[in-house]
Amino acid sequence: MENIPSIIQAMLLDNILNTNDAIAVFGPNDAILFSNKTFAGLYDLSVNEVNGKLWQDCVKHSYINETGLKYDTDNIENWLHKANKLRRSEIQRTFEINTLKDRWYLCNETTNEQGYIVFHGIENTRSKQLEIELKNTTEKLTLLATTDPLTNLYNRRFFFMRLKDEINRYQRTDKFISVIMLDLDHFKQINDQYGHKGGDEVLVTFAKLIKKLIRPYDLAARMGGEEFAIILPNTNMHEGQMIAERIRQSLAKLTFKQISPDLKVTISIGGMTSNSELNASKFTLKSDNALYKAKNNGRNQVVWCK
Repeated sequence: MENIPSIIQAMLLDNILNTNDAIAVFGPNDAILFSNKTFAGLYDLSVNEVNGKLWQDCVKHSYINETGLKYDTDNIENWLHKANKLRRSEIQRTFEINTLKDRWYLCNETTNEQGYIVFHGIENTRSKQLEIELKNTTEKLTLLATTDPLTNLYNRRFFFMRLKDEINRYQRTDKFISVIMLDLDHFKQINDQYGHKGGDEVLVTFAKLIKKLIRPYDLAARMGGEEFAIILPNTNMHEGQMIAERIRQSLAKLTFKQISPDLKVTISIGGMTSNSELNASKFTLKSDNALYKAKNNGRNQVVWCK
């Protein structure tokens, strides 16, 4: 710097002190040796309050007073412990921080051999907002592409995608996978008697019942009309039959007073268990064949493909 004219040095210092970027220098013990007002503002402190203070104390100040940065933790000591493991772990480290007012900064820390850190944070709030908006839009589009809009269960397309994945996974193990196909009995009569609104209400109520009765890692889908399907990972024949029978009995006991006090709905179920079936279409076809047997045998029953 000695070769740089003093007026230029003064201009550079003035620019650093007043820039909207957050700039600071930390000593080896994390004392803040230099900061500008933007950096100090991250902790809702002035430059004079920050300089000479330990970085950890600035963090605790803003956390306790619920101002400045957002920490997303219930225990600031644990947060500091994790943060200190990352600090000085690399010569160059890049990360993002967020304030309680949702102002985002893209930050870079440069550490030298003596343990000094130069911190530089550039506000990137708008780009982060666009990133979050894009993520939310993508999630909404994915949801629309993979779920049935009426029942909020997965759709037929996603069911087959997941079934193929599950079959590939279980080929490498000695565990079983079960699939059950479900079809509401005499559903056309329900639509004819109570209208499509009544029929839709039956479908929605049944979908909620399925969600309540299956396990968190099972996957339920509406295949179309009144037909549903469930993938039961890591489930042998006996366990699959028990789940299917529980669904059948629970629906038979269910009342639909909001549609009609006399309305009762039953279901026919077909299932299959395997740990060697290589084709998702064949898997569901065999489950479907068992379902047709259940319907042909008088409905309101579970038939399993042997």
